Amino acid sequence: MYSRDPTLTEMQPRDLMQTDSLIFPATIAGDSMLPTLRDGDWVLVRRTQRLRRGQIVAVRDPRVLDRILVKRIVDQRLSGWWVLGDNPDRSTDSRSLGSIPTELVLGRVLGRYYPLPLRWFGLF
Repeated sequence: MYSRDPTLTEMQPRDLMQTDSLIFPATIAGDSMLPTLRDGDWVLVRRTQRLRRGQIVAVRDPRVLDRILVKRIVDQRLSGWWVLGDNPDRSTDSRSLGSIPTELVLGRVLGRYYPLPLRWFGLF
């Protein structure tokens, strides 16, 4: 087991068998997407190559292909997608990795489904 790099927001598929599905659940690990996504959040990812600027995506880390990162698309370039974390001081992203090739993009994060927003319980 490797030690977790605090500058990465990784995604751990909740069930590795489900990563072949069109939509699969994953758990966020790390702080690079704060305040949008937090360590421990559960998200749904939809496999798609139809992406645009501003969307949050799941991508394979080009250095360690079995590691999945979550970042926001900021630009499309000839060499792939330029992605950044929402928390730049705690993010390893295209500033150090370069453009992410299209074939390493798994899909778009549809949204968080756990923990549920407090407003759902009438607390805010």
